[in-house]
Amino acid sequence: MAKRRRDTKFSPLKSHKPVTSQRRARAETSRFHELARESSAAASGEAGAAALEALERRRKDYQAASVLLTSTHRASSRFVFRCVTRLGMRPARGERPLRVLEVGAVNTQLQASPFLDVTAIDVRSRHPRIRQLDLFDVPPPDRAEDRFDVVVLAMVLNCVESAPRRGEMLARCRAQLRDGGLLVLVLPLRCFAGAASRDDFDARVMRGALALERVVGEESPKVALACYRRLPSARAAPAPPVGFAGACGFDVYVDS
Repeated sequence: MAKRRRDTKFSPLKSHKPVTSQRRARAETSRFHELARESSAAASGEAGAAALEALERRRKDYQAASVLLTSTHRASSRFVFRCVTRLGMRPARGERPLRVLEVGAVNTQLQASPFLDVTAIDVRSRHPRIRQLDLFDVPPPDRAEDRFDVVVLAMVLNCVESAPRRGEMLARCRAQLRDGGLLVLVLPLRCFAGAASRDDFDARVMRGALALERVVGEESPKVALACYRRLPSARAAPAPPVGFAGACGFDVYVDS
């Protein structure tokens, strides 16, 4: 008799169970992104509120799944190490470590590095070394010396509910960087329709609206990794225009 295929979409009644398998973790992250798409499409009204509520109910399991997946696949942290080394920013012995802001942290892999001084934040912290703090509540530094050398935004932008908020998050990340500092951005590869879409996003959003120039780019079968350098400017770049994501063919609500 043929083996019955197990349903990989979990009901709310099962969502409280610990995420302990890679298969369950992948299903949870896909379901979270699906709910995020529905929330973005609903936009407002009762349907929008219901979609956001469903999304929040899934957030805890999504974080647990992310912890499990990143414990074995350290693509993001290794990419950060490669970027700072390749770009000549890795401190020599005795020099001060690089100041790093990790947004949406789900593990302490970056904090294990002796040449990084990491401030890790997340809206729902799951570790005592990760501060429970929302980037949207963090004001930009008044002094240049208080800005960070590196900001890491790995698999976070694709969980933000709307294009204007995604634009604001990118602008806030840029405001936390010193001139010449690096923004490391990691997203599911299917966020982009193809190479042309990524190039358009880099030209119109990252460089055009935010004065961030891509200096390193890599991709795996499922993930796009990019490192951007903040270009010098007399003032902070304005936030990208509302709806810029759609104009660039950039939809961050896709299954990973």
